Formats: sequence, C-alpha cells, structure tokens
Amino acid sequence: MDEYIKALSARLPELSWRLGLLSHAEFNTHKFPRGLFKNPLDMTPQSCIHEINDDLKLLTTHKSHRSAQYLAMRVSKKINVLVRLCRMSRDSARITQPPPLAVQTITTRQQWLAHLTKDIAELRLQEEALTNRLTQLDKLKNLAAILNMQAELGEIKRRLTLAQETIARATA
Repeated sequence: MDEYIKALSARLPELSWRLGLLSHAEFNTHKFPRGLFKNPLDMTPQSCIHEINDDLKLLTTHKSHRSAQYLAMRVSKKINVLVRLCRMSRDSARITQPPPLAVQTITTRQQWLAHLTKDIAELRLQEEALTNRLTQLDKLKNLAAILNMQAELGEIKRRLTLAQETIARATA
C-alpha cells in the first residue's frame, strides 16, 4: 500500500502543472462525477490538489486494509478525472499563453522573494514529475505523447529559468 501511496503522490506535481494551465472557464466542476469531491461548487484547481493531499494523508493512517484500499481507489479516480479534464480542454483548444509567474498583490519585497522561491521549488517538483512521466512514455514508444510531454517539460524549464533569473537579479 505504501508504494501505491507514493505512486499517487508522485502524480500530484504533474497534475498541479496541468491544472495550472486551465482557464477558469475550462475548469468546470459540473463535468465531475457526482459525489467524487467534497464540495464541487467551490472547487478550484488548488483545492482539488489539497483535497487529494488530505486524502493521501488520511490513507496513511488507515488501519483497515479494505477501507484503505477503497480510499486509494477513490484518490486514483479523482486524479484520473482531473487528468481527463485537462486532456479534454487541451484537445478542444490549445493553450497559447500560460499564466504568468506573478503575485497578485505584493506588500513587501521579502514576501515577493518568498513567493518566487516557493514558485521555483514547485516548478522543480513539476519538472521532476514530468521527467519521470517522460521516461515512462519512452518505454511505451508513444511518439505523440512523448512530443507533447517534451513540449510541456520545455515550458516548465523556460518558466523555471525565468524565475531563477528574476530572483538572481533581485538579490544581486
């Protein structure tokens, strides 16, 4: 069960990256199966990730094998639904410009630097998750999926480089 929890946890940074590329209109909670998420009316991409994280933490504390297995299948279904939503939106309309690496409201320089450092750490996790996924796709020999994953990985690397250059200029 621990390996399964690790495998589910490893998918979260990639899922976070994909959900971050969705616009507000594309993230339609009416497309979710009823009862899958706790509060589908107030769901955002980040709240979905937080709910899955909470479920994974709860999964580690379960004593009963049956209830842990049920919860693991439910977490897997949540992840698969979100991935499918991302694929449907990607197939219906190509994303031209990813969201900017900016803070909506900045009160101090220190907070801005802390937020930028957090973004860099998150981008590194996402880069690692997509790299792992790319190695899995290499084994499957799915050329279209490999090319798409390489494009997404390139976009992450570009944003990571921009964020690192920005923080280097700010601290110099």
